[in-house]
Amino acid sequence: MRKTYDIISNGDYRLLIEDDPNVFAYMRNWQNEHLLVISNFYGNMVDVSLPVGVVKNPTIIISNYRESQTTWGELRLRPYESLVYYWET
Repeated sequence: MRKTYDIISNGDYRLLIEDDPNVFAYMRNWQNEHLLVISNFYGNMVDVSLPVGVVKNPTIIISNYRESQTTWGELRLRPYESLVYYWET
């Protein structure tokens, strides 16, 4: 993955949710690339509100479920679900 997506090892890192013990979410930005990583580390469904703007055409590059939500703002993460969204501006 790192050879395909330079942003995985480059750019800035910004933690998005600091006060939720169930969810780990952060963004990386580098040049015109953006990455959103979000993970639910527990066995329960979790609703998450992400403080990010509207993004058009995000691509899920990693998911541990076959079908995952392709939009965000309000996400419902399934037990132990992890997603990585990628987009360019």
